Amino acid sequence: MAVGEAIEKLVSPATKLVECIKDGIGVLYEPTHIKRMAKAKAFEIETISKATKNNLELPITYHEGKLSMNSEDVNHFLQRTQSRIVYEELRKQQNIENIIGNAYTELETEDKVSSERVNKDWLSNFFQYAEDINEEEMQKAWGRILAGEIKSPGAFSLRTLDKLSKISMKEAVLFEKLGELIIYTSTTNEKIPIIYNKIPLLAKYGVSFEDLLVLEDCGLVRIDGSLNVNYENEGKIKISSSNQILILETKHKNFSLGIFAITESGKQILKIINKKSNDNYFLEVAKSIKERYNVEASLHEIINDNDIEISYSEENLLK
Repeated sequence: MAVGEAIEKLVSPATKLVECIKDGIGVLYEPTHIKRMAKAKAFEIETISKATKNNLELPITYHEGKLSMNSEDVNHFLQRTQSRIVYEELRKQQNIENIIGNAYTELETEDKVSSERVNKDWLSNFFQYAEDINEEEMQKAWGRILAGEIKSPGAFSLRTLDKLSKISMKEAVLFEKLGELIIYTSTTNEKIPIIYNKIPLLAKYGVSFEDLLVLEDCGLVRIDGSLNVNYENEGKIKISSSNQILILETKHKNFSLGIFAITESGKQILKIINKKSNDNYFLEVAKSIKERYNVEASLHEIINDNDIEISYSEENLLK
């Protein structure tokens, strides 16, 4: 592909965001107005919410086995019903606009993104889920997902959206905590996130076996005790965190490392959470693997990691 052709396939992130909103909910937004509109909707919701809360009692009477309402009460009742419906719709719209605002913030640092269109079915599902996301931190996560899909269509599956929509704030925080203890390995050119399966060590750093069961129920991890990463004729085996790399040299052609797995949805959600690793934890993992599997091992600080090749210091931190 010629350079000119490649440039033509890049578009403004804000322009693509507007197109995605239009494809998803049929509304044309101007990016510069997104945050201002969100604040206006917040005021509307607060006003209607107060009016609704002051009119909670229903004008219904019960007499001789029948429910009844006089005409005046019916009018009041209908007004309150209408207020409730308006409030609910405004709340949903506010949630959507908060998420759109967060996505816009995520894209502000991007000059250009791929012009490939985001799937309309994906967008429709995304905004249906988005309207019921009330927690501010979760709205930020959903904003990052929308921005990520705009930058790279297909990055987040519908299955992942469904799982994320069912995750509570507490469970999301727990998965983020686990994210600090996730390590990376590869039997191909792709780095694969895994969990070293020494449960007492995980518990020491704040993630218990019960926590893992919760995350398994969320569809983010698998804790089958028989899971392994198998290395065949690998020579030097490389396992890394965000800051350090562990180099293993085994005496056998085949080597298996016991792990718990991250599901595909879990891998996709990892893209939007804090990826900072716990260096103390990884040092203990390195020592544990060396002793547990009786292998030669060295631990080094990463100098540069471009997702294809890792360069690292010569100093062995295990000595």
